[in-house]
Amino acid sequence: MADDIKRTIDGYEVIQSVTIDGFEIIVAGNPKATESYMMWRRTLDEPFGAEGHLIPVFSNDYLNVMREFARCQSLYIDNLELDRVYRGSPLIDAALKAADCVTDGMDENITGKVVAIKSDILPHEYRACSRQLTLAVGGLGCFPDSRGLTVNGINIYSGEQTQLTRSDILGVLDESRLPMWAQEKLTVLRESTSKDAVEAVEPLGRDQFWRMIDEARGASGFWQDMKAPLTEALTRLEEPDIIRCRQIFNEYHDHAYKSKLWAAATIIQNGCSDDGFSDFRSWLIAQGKEIYLSALADPDSLAGLETLHNFSVELSATKYTPPDGYFYAPDFEGFMHAADGAYTAKLGSDADIYAVIGHPLLSEQEKTEILGEITYGADIHKTWGGRGVPIDETEAALKGMCPKLCGIFREPAILKEKAEAERQEKTNEKESVLDKIRQDRQGKQPPDKQKPKTKKSKKDSPEL
Repeated sequence: MADDIKRTIDGYEVIQSVTIDGFEIIVAGNPKATESYMMWRRTLDEPFGAEGHLIPVFSNDYLNVMREFARCQSLYIDNLELDRVYRGSPLIDAALKAADCVTDGMDENITGKVVAIKSDILPHEYRACSRQLTLAVGGLGCFPDSRGLTVNGINIYSGEQTQLTRSDILGVLDESRLPMWAQEKLTVLRESTSKDAVEAVEPLGRDQFWRMIDEARGASGFWQDMKAPLTEALTRLEEPDIIRCRQIFNEYHDHAYKSKLWAAATIIQNGCSDDGFSDFRSWLIAQGKEIYLSALADPDSLAGLETLHNFSVELSATKYTPPDGYFYAPDFEGFMHAADGAYTAKLGSDADIYAVIGHPLLSEQEKTEILGEITYGADIHKTWGGRGVPIDETEAALKGMCPKLCGIFREPAILKEKAEAERQEKTNEKESVLDKIRQDRQGKQPPDKQKPKTKKSKKDSPEL
């Protein structure tokens, strides 16, 4: 009780304290006060030392205070027993142990399952079956091998919502072996939970996903700068919605992995590796839903984008790749990591979205709906080159698949113009170097050699 003795309430040192049914009952003393003893009650969620909503009892008679102390304990014990009878729980309510569980639940998704809370984390008066039975309804802690630990649950006995960690779970129970009162309450609870879920705010879906992309692009002015406003907007969401955003992005990103779209990326960038194509698809998603869907229906439709025309001008105007890359280059690797940055900003530097990204927050129906939005072109899977295919055949295939893009990025006239510009640039550089050499040579001549001496004639020479 060393810790208790150090506590004081308005100058009264704690002598004894008992916690029961969510309350702490305290006896404290102060020999210098007009009334030496006090009995006080507070709820456990009330800051210690704050004024209690239950009126303290003061007295100079220690036995009177202790009598009130005992009376309060008896009152709460009676209330707990009456409450168990009222709720239909048996009076004999033994605590559940590991042997009563089917599994420990560590290697499975426990969402929607009835689990038992470890009895030793509960107050002594709650260490019983009725207080352990919990319906797990959500939270990343429901998934195996998750970095998230929180399990949201509902106590079957009281119907109260509770928040646990994964380590608080004793195991998963066989519902057919639950007491009759628990089965009846579980049925009612699931019905009300389903109704509440329908009325609850919808989780982030594909429409909100595209809307956030459009808003971020509008807020930045350029698609190149839209990662920061999107990350900031995602940070304001709850953790599950940030994860859902990344999962939705992955769905659209994967569905764009098509041969003809890769051909378009190859034409635009004059070659495109697997990593480069990943960045290209990230760029495509950043352009918005309409452009994304149009590109999968016909990749050559990208020829109508102003940003790609700007890229072609940028390519023709520069001889070497700029140190910071081409401003309009259609690759946006950073965009796919917007949700990753928001997750870390939300949960701390140790949080890793990849540790939880595989958990199915996105339902199979939602995945089907995402795919159902896409209408692929008939030749979207058409092959166009590869190892062993001659370059001229590859070029012919690319031109046949995306003639408009080839007209912008592969047209001979454009290539000839750029080659002529490079040749002229080299000529100018050569002439500039030659001029420099001439100037240097002239400037380094000795003074006596800068002007030729005049040769005297013989008649002007003096006779010997």
